[in-house]
Order: sequence, then structure tokens, then C-alpha cells
Amino acid sequence: MPVSVALSFPGGRFHATPWGHHVNEALPEWPPSPWRFLRALVAVWKRKLRHLTGADVEPVLSELVKTRPAFYLPPATLGHTRHYMPLNSTDESKRTKVFDAFVSLAPDAEVVFHWDDATLTDDGKQTLRLLLSQLGYFGRAESWCAAQLLADFDSARLNCLPGSATGKEPVRVLTADPGTWNGWSFKDKKIVLPDPKWNLLAETADLHLERWSDPPGSKWVTYARPTNSFAPRPAPRPVSPGDTKTEFVAARFVLDVAEGRRPLPLVTETLPLAEEIRRQLGREYGRIVRNRNRGVEFAKDDPRLFSPMFYGKDEYGMPACSHDHAFYLPSDEDRDGRIDHITVFASGRFSRDDVSALDGLRTLSFGKEGEADGDDESRQRRTTHRLLLIGLDRAEAVHSEQFRSATVWESATPYIAFRHLKERGTKRDRREFLSPEALPEFMEHVLREDFAQREDLPKPDRVTFVRDPLVHRDDGGLEWRYRSLQFRRGRNRRGDDGFSRPFGAFRVTFPERVRGPISLGYACHFGMGSFRPVPEDK
Repeated sequence: MPVSVALSFPGGRFHATPWGHHVNEALPEWPPSPWRFLRALVAVWKRKLRHLTGADVEPVLSELVKTRPAFYLPPATLGHTRHYMPLNSTDESKRTKVFDAFVSLAPDAEVVFHWDDATLTDDGKQTLRLLLSQLGYFGRAESWCAAQLLADFDSARLNCLPGSATGKEPVRVLTADPGTWNGWSFKDKKIVLPDPKWNLLAETADLHLERWSDPPGSKWVTYARPTNSFAPRPAPRPVSPGDTKTEFVAARFVLDVAEGRRPLPLVTETLPLAEEIRRQLGREYGRIVRNRNRGVEFAKDDPRLFSPMFYGKDEYGMPACSHDHAFYLPSDEDRDGRIDHITVFASGRFSRDDVSALDGLRTLSFGKEGEADGDDESRQRRTTHRLLLIGLDRAEAVHSEQFRSATVWESATPYIAFRHLKERGTKRDRREFLSPEALPEFMEHVLREDFAQREDLPKPDRVTFVRDPLVHRDDGGLEWRYRSLQFRRGRNRRGDDGFSRPFGAFRVTFPERVRGPISLGYACHFGMGSFRPVPEDK
């Protein structure tokens, strides 16, 4: 049975300098070395549990030495303090600066050593539990420690393994050599022999006396550690009563043109319109939070002012890995080439403050900035539309073609590839995709990859590249609207590459009826890559 040991640090710090490095290098040991862990167990045995014998302890250590452990490393950051330590002098002004580096982690976070092939008897497990229960610190004495033997650990959580791995950084870790850890490699007669005579029990002074560069009985092993092991992590977003989830997942707006003098936005402006909706919803959300917390000063980037559902952030303010946050889906439902409805859909459900912000969004200002005629002053050429909230429902209750079920779906807005063509490297695309004439085949391949990554959608039976976008008229004929090239495909942010990505229109056929909305690819949360159902009689 596997053996898993969890170490937590109630003080929130792990102080340990890797073997062979000076303390002023400010390089902490991470992951904690198995050699250090085994020596800690021996120290507990010799100082606190002298009633145990070598026959009790050696079988346990032998099992832990037999194979190299894997690790689960929790989120952590680097920290250090600076001390001016006195030298061996009566002059108190003679001091040297020392850097004391440490790993900072949550007090309840656990570092897990996992031996997948270790087998301990019931007596061995009891001995190991007893040793761990008396382990008061690990590393330096400041590293207060609580250790326990885990009964059941999910090995899928392991993130630091022996060997090398793509996307991870290599790190040397000091482990025990299965063949020599319990031997004795010292020859100087001045050394006081430990009991038993194990290399693992040798003192540091003994190593210096015989000029060992590395502890005898040890072995260096390369581990693959996550590259973001010490990435700074912001504090989690504070939870407020307004974060309570509701049952609503979709909000439907109609653009009001009752006055007859404000033309609706063109379908080709779907992406910038969706970005503007999110911006104004975010502003309304921030106003609601400020009104509820009158007298409280908020920083400009305070996470409480940003809705996780509207902005697609997790509790730490990092981009969400799932697609359960808001999709902003402008649509042309009367097929006149202009956007007349806007749907905000979030399968993760809106919070109470989200609903208040949606209800408070009454107008939408949209357009570009231009220059006034005859002078140098800039003025905004923006059009303001009234928004009417006509529905706040669950997905199955929304009356919109985007939420219908169908077997065949076609592009309402161009699908933009979520990745570029890879001409080099180990993950390069097939040679036949390199030709410019093979762009449709490459786009079909990428769209199938996109469907494969979406767990909420089935894989399509057929994907067809549509060269000219055609729509069905009521009389049964076909009518051309807008080509994919005419759509705005770049987001309003620095360094955006939306206009340089491959794109196109598609018709997708599924093996069974699929319920929408379906939106994939680059900028899919802003209306790009949106599909609409094709009636079965067409």
C-alpha cells in the first residue's frame, strides 16, 4: 500500500537551506529533501522515543528509502528577513548582514511526501505514526511542524515528481541511497561512532573532518517542480451578502429603437459591442458595491468592485479556467443585418449583485471617438440606445433561437481559431496544413480540437467550412449577408492579435440534438464563434 505523510507549518514558514548552499544565497529548499525528513525521524527517535529499538525503526526507514517519493507542493511564496549578526569580536559595531530566506505558505497547507511502492506492516505504520506525532519542527527550529500519516491520498494531486517534464523546472533534491544509507563510510578514529552505525546518523562535524562534499549515504535526484511554485498569489476576494447565488443564468435585453432616429449597431460590430456591454455592466456592479459600503474607501483595483461572473475571475482574481462565467451574445434575430437583442449567459449562475447590475443597465452607449469639424477638440461620436430587460430566467426558460436544440448549427459570427498554425516544434501541425490553400482544412481541424476540449458539448459528426455566409429567407431562398472578413475580430486591448488569427464560417452536424448556446474559439465570451440552429426543414 502507498505511504503518504503530510507536513503542515502552523507558523506559515518553512526554513531550510539546501545542502551545498550558503544561507546568504537566500535559496530555500523546496521540495523538502527526503534526506532531511529521514534525519528528522531519526532525531525524534534518539531524543524523544528512546524506548524504540533499531529493529523497530530500521524496517520503516528501509521502506521509505527503497523508492524515491513524489510530492504535492501547496501554493507558496518566497520571503526573507535580514539580520545584522555580531562577529567574534568585542567591538559591537562589527556586524555582518545575514539573509534568512524561507518558504511562506498557509498555516493549514500541507506538503505531502508520497511513496507509491512502499509497504509497511501494521507495526511499521504504528511506529511511523508515533515518530510523526513527536516531530515538533522540520528544518530550522523556527519551522514549527505538524506531521501525520494520511490514510487515503489522491495521487492525482502530485505535482513534483522525479525526472524531467515539459513545462516544469528541474531542481536537485537530496535523497537517501538505498544501498549505503545504513552503512558506515567514515574512517577517522576521532569520530564518535553513532548507534547504530548508519551514515544517516553522521554529524555535520564528522563530514567536515573527513572533507565530504556530500553526506555519505545520500544521492542527488532531479525532480520536476512546477514553474509557478513561488508565484505571488493575491488574497482571496472577500465574500459579501451580495455574492449569494441566484437561480438565474441568462438575462435578455432588447435594444429599443422607439424614437426611430438611432440606428442599431451592425452585426459586424458584435465583438466591440459585447466588450462595451461588459464594461458598462462592470461599472454598474461597482456602483452597487460602493452604495452598499458607504464610507468605505476602495482602491481602484479592489477585487470587491469586480464581479467574478462578469469578468471571468476566480476568488484570487486570476482568470477562470472554466467557461461557466458570462458570455455576452449580441444577436440579429430579425435577420436585417443589425443587432437587436443581447443575451448575457452564465452557467455558473448570477449572484444577487449581478442581478442588480443587470437590472440597473438601462442604456448602452456605443461608438467611436472622432474630431469635431473646424477645431482641434475631440468629441465623442457615440450613439446611446435604451436597453429593456425582457427576461431573467433559467436556461431552459429562455425564448431565443440561441437556446434552442438542433442537430445542425451554422455560424452566426465567424469562428476565430483559439491557436495559430504551428510550423515548428514537437507539437507542429501536419505539413499539408502549411499551404495557404489548406486554410479551410486547418480551420476544420482546429474547430474539432476546440469541441474536444469542451466537456459540455458532444463531438460533431461533420464540420463543413462555409465559404460564403448564406441565410435562409422566409420564401425558401438563400440570401448573402456579411462575409467573415467584414467583422471586427480584435479586442480593444494592448497587444491583441485577433485580426491576425485564422477565421471562417462553419456548419456543424451533431449525432444528436444539442441545446445552445454554442460559442467557441477566440473571444467566444464576446459573441465570436457563435452558432445558431438550422431548422430541420432547411
